Amino acid sequence: MGTLHCTNCTNCTFFTGPITGSIFLENCNNSTYHVACQQARIHGTCNATFYFHVSSRPIIEDCKGLKFGKRKQWYQRRVRATLKLLLPYLIFKLSWIPCLC
Repeated sequence: MGTLHCTNCTNCTFFTGPITGSIFLENCNNSTYHVACQQARIHGTCNATFYFHVSSRPIIEDCKGLKFGKRKQWYQRRVRATLKLLLPYLIFKLSWIPCLC
């Protein structure tokens, strides 16, 4: 995903894979974010919890009641588990593709 832009989200939980660009949050209250991104901009947000990995310093303006914690590695584990389940199926399906050499 390149960017995540949320405005006026309330009582939400976001789980994202790596975001190559930035997240922009405005007036997002009582929500939880599990995000890895390059840049974070948070404006007018209250009582939100962030499990972040951010490559640069986040920009936080006009916010209160924010909590921050270390991002859990759930995404990488989920991708590995999914690939482990799908790999035999993919190998089986790919074996039926004729070689065009």
